[in-house]
Amino acid sequence: MRRGSSPRGPLSRQLRRTARDAALADEVATLSGVFSHVGVIAEPAHLTGKRRGNCVLLASQRPLPDGIDRALRSDAVSVRLARRDRVLALARAGTVLGGD
Repeated sequence: MRRGSSPRGPLSRQLRRTARDAALADEVATLSGVFSHVGVIAEPAHLTGKRRGNCVLLASQRPLPDGIDRALRSDAVSVRLARRDRVLALARAGTVLGGD
């Protein structure tokens, strides 16, 4: 995964989230094992598994840029940057995936 990231910016991945699947938690766990900073952008219902939809995962060795959540909140779509405690809970619930 590190091969696809730049030391100057975050890696981003889009993930289709289905209700009650473990893919999001697994991806967050895997990224958390490689990168120091991980973020998830999604609608709140996607994070809880109540709805299907797309999530964007961000990962970086450097802190994620300030203002991401503020910029998202100004958009018409109701996506948010998940709080750190939610990202950590996902990482704990997931299984680290092998391979690239």
